[in-house]
Amino acid sequence: MNFEIFVMDTFFEEYYIDAINEYAKRLGRYCKIKLTKLKDSSTLEAALNDKTHVIQIRPKGRSVSSEEFSRELSNLATSGISSIAFIIGMKYGKADDAISLTSMELSPSLNTVCLYEQIYRAYRIMHGEPYHK
Repeated sequence: MNFEIFVMDTFFEEYYIDAINEYAKRLGRYCKIKLTKLKDSSTLEAALNDKTHVIQIRPKGRSVSSEEFSRELSNLATSGISSIAFIIGMKYGKADDAISLTSMELSPSLNTVCLYEQIYRAYRIMHGEPYHK
């Protein structure tokens, strides 16, 4: 599975970058993941292709548990979808789904770290590997 996370070009504190890099390293055994910072939302359309499954991350999105998220990623993979794009901090009207990591407003950088962690947790669940609750 290939993941690309699109976020508005925002300042990321060093500790956020460290956390993202750590989760990216851990995820390397399960999938490919890439973080793309965009200057503005107008460049988003050109960055996506029509075969990519697009999921927006927003507080008013659909609430899912870690287990549900893991099942959904697994179901997408088995249905032939190999590329998933997550969009953080901008609206995209053509998204296939919108999920919430929390109902609270978080900075785009913190949302990015939380999404990396949830993708990692999803893969641990899929493979029956231990992960703290």
